[in-house]
Amino acid sequence: MKKYNKLLLLGDSITYGYGLEGGPESPFHYGVLLGKALGTESIINRAVMEAF
Repeated sequence: MKKYNKLLLLGDSITYGYGLEGGPESPFHYGVLLGKALGTESIINRAVMEAF
């Protein structure tokens, strides 16, 4: 049984997955790892990669 239906990620380039091979779709992206730990694979990544 899933504990959560969706995971929403907000943040900067680190949250986005900048520097990871495969970017936000990388299996080592912390959003993916967190989603697995929380019991969901539905991840919405709304992080930005631009610096202000």
